[in-house]
Amino acid sequence: TEIAYFKEVPYKVTFEENGLPAGVKWSITIAGQTYTAWAGQAITVYVTGDQTWTASPVSTYRGLYFPSPGSGTVTPTNTFVNIYYYL
Repeated sequence: TEIAYFKEVPYKVTFEENGLPAGVKWSITIAGQTYTAWAGQAITVYVTGDQTWTASPVSTYRGLYFPSPGSGTVTPTNTFVNIYYYL
């Protein structure tokens, strides 16, 4: 009898945002971890398997910006997410 062990290989996921004013931070949560970046900067993470992510609303001096989409799932063949923030 042979036993085969398969190790999932991490893959890179890139999140980009559009619509936020300069000087504020935005964040996503994926695989139990929260990652933050300044507006205009991408967030790159490495995960394994299919992972659900969420993007948080961002409070600014102009008001509360909501992400669209606000959540989703990444897979090894779906590794780029563009999030648009709107008032």
